[in-house]
Amino acid sequence: MFYTGNIQAWAEPDEALKTADEAIGFARRTGQHLWEGANLHNKAWAYFWLGRPEEAFSLAEASERAVRDADWLWAVLSTKTISSIAATCSGRLAMGLDEAQA
Repeated sequence: MFYTGNIQAWAEPDEALKTADEAIGFARRTGQHLWEGANLHNKAWAYFWLGRPEEAFSLAEASERAVRDADWLWAVLSTKTISSIAATCSGRLAMGLDEAQA
């Protein structure tokens, strides 16, 4: 589901929200925190493309916490991308810069 949700986040963000919710629920039920974080990341991008950067930023932070717990460096870097863009688009320029530099 992760890869489907990742593509949907860019092409069909409304559908991506549903896919991400299903995948997040499955990951939580099965204790797969890495995939929970990865799907939170997809959901963050979907919210961003739907014009909701505040929600995107909040989900990006949740995604980062989950993937840090799983010790997945690539995913941490990826979450920093959406968090810095979402913060900047939310008018929090200093926070966006901080996220990009972290």
